Amino acid sequence: MILGIDPGFASCGYALLSPVKGERESDLCFTSVGVVRTQKTQKKIPLWEDNARRTGDLYGSLKTVLVSETDSIAPVLFAIEAESWTRMPSDKLLGMARGAIYSLAFERGGAVEQYGPKELKKEFCGTGSASKTQLEEKLIVLHPELEEFLNRLPKTQRSHAADAAACAVYAQRNSNYARILRAARCSL
Repeated sequence: MILGIDPGFASCGYALLSPVKGERESDLCFTSVGVVRTQKTQKKIPLWEDNARRTGDLYGSLKTVLVSETDSIAPVLFAIEAESWTRMPSDKLLGMARGAIYSLAFERGGAVEQYGPKELKKEFCGTGSASKTQLEEKLIVLHPELEEFLNRLPKTQRSHAADAAACAVYAQRNSNYARILRAARCSL
């Protein structure tokens, strides 16, 4: 299984590629796609306390996705969109989101790989400067089931889930770890 993630503190996209039952062992399809949202509290509490709560919410929500969609022993590859550091104040929040994701990967014993946005766009669209819409369209051609998941999301959240899906499909195609998982499944 491959969990694609587009890290974000307020909006974190995820897409889970799982083996298809009854098909070839190497085939995977999307079984869960969405966006985890964290909200600032309306109460007067210190910012660090609110950020800690939101980090916990993100961790818990992603863990719930894995628990509800996988068994406890299934190996999971975490395919994460790499950061493009901008040195903005929001970078520390992105770092907190990444900490939650890496903690979950460590807890599950999962491998972690990162892919840059331009690398993903070049893989699917032929150019690193492709638009998010072009990327989404190419992914839907490859995995038609993705469209139904994306249509359930608000327009402002679709790109987060589509970016996560791109990470998962890229990992399926290019990751050495994914090749090892496929070989192990075929030998069983």
